[in-house]
Amino acid sequence: MNAASKTEAVRIALLHELERNHARKPLRDRIAVLQAKYAALGPSDPNFDMKAFTDEAWED
Repeated sequence: MNAASKTEAVRIALLHELERNHARKPLRDRIAVLQAKYAALGPSDPNFDMKAFTDEAWED
């Protein structure tokens, strides 16, 4: 589709972007998927030391 002017091109691009955004799953649903995956990993280790883990990974 060719636009007659820059203004028309921007208008068309914005309309396409709005259509694309409306077609996406709501943020609430996307977060629920991530929360379910996180929960499936099981309980976290209360004794895990993130600083020590990071230091070891960076060899500090």
